[in-house]
Amino acid sequence: MVDEVFFRGAANYIATLEAKDQPWMLTLLTVGTHQPYAVPDAIAAQLDRNLTVTVPGQRVLQFASGELRRLSAKASNDWADNLTGAQYLDFPAGSEVKVTVRVKAMKAPPSGVYLRLLAKQWEYDQADIPIPEFPALRTGEECQVEFSFTNPEARQSFSFYLLGEGKNALIRMDEFTITVTDPSQSS
Repeated sequence: MVDEVFFRGAANYIATLEAKDQPWMLTLLTVGTHQPYAVPDAIAAQLDRNLTVTVPGQRVLQFASGELRRLSAKASNDWADNLTGAQYLDFPAGSEVKVTVRVKAMKAPPSGVYLRLLAKQWEYDQADIPIPEFPALRTGEECQVEFSFTNPEARQSFSFYLLGEGKNALIRMDEFTITVTDPSQSS
């Protein structure tokens, strides 16, 4: 099976899920065993409809909208403990990226909930990205962290890993938005 056929079938399945007017989640991976890994533009637009909002020169990627996440006592694995799916993103040269993360501690141990955001490209830490620290959160507290950075050169396979710690803790991911502004695409 080639990716185009697979994703066309997935688009039909998504239409069936949307017609049920219930929350749903679907993970799709390419089925080809070699390049090119490709999703036809029309199908990609349908699959991205709820994830991405695009205006001239700007792309807004939304990775959270009120989901609850249970935390482990100790985050020990970037992959397994990651709280969001903001991974393998491409940013064009000259673009500016703004990241907004807003969370609320629904249940926290007395010592609080601790969150940290990592930035990686090709799975290597990116120390040049100015990521602010999150404050410790107690039950009922919320915080918002925002920061921006520019990309003098294109970045590929760029990922954010949001890790959280807190024994028996529960957080609500109110927002995780990445806004990419590409001056070359502005009209």
